[in-house]
Amino acid sequence: MAFPTAVNSQITDAVTQVNVKVLGDSPAVPMGNLYQATAQALSNAAHNATSAQSHAYITAQASTTQGVTTLLNLDTASTGQAAAAMLMGPGVTDEHLEAVATDPNVIALHLGGFRLSDAGVDHLTTMRPRLQYLHLGDTEISEGQEKRLRSCLPETEIQKV
Repeated sequence: MAFPTAVNSQITDAVTQVNVKVLGDSPAVPMGNLYQATAQALSNAAHNATSAQSHAYITAQASTTQGVTTLLNLDTASTGQAAAAMLMGPGVTDEHLEAVATDPNVIALHLGGFRLSDAGVDHLTTMRPRLQYLHLGDTEISEGQEKRLRSCLPETEIQKV
């Protein structure tokens, strides 16, 4: 009970109890506010991370779609432009030359290590105009055969080393 005053003692007791309650609750209110603010910040961070991941997936899907579209729009002839054949060694026959000569994708041919027959020259001359490069290397070829090749394949770069 409080000191004797002109105010009723029940009123002073009620005010004292309220003051004690406010003082007792005051540390809990800021902590509650802190917890609420922390929870809000963490939820915003989680939302931002989810949103960033979603945007990354969308970007990856768009770039994959663009890449596949580019691949599907490639002209099939462009894959054959890089085709080259190499025939080396004494086991090469006219049949090998014929098989290479009939392949429409071969635009470069490297030969070496065998004797080129007249039939082989005939097969090579059928590769006009697609044959762009012919390397004879150490292939045994007569001067007449070489002249015939150069006259029948004027657009072809022919090298004999």
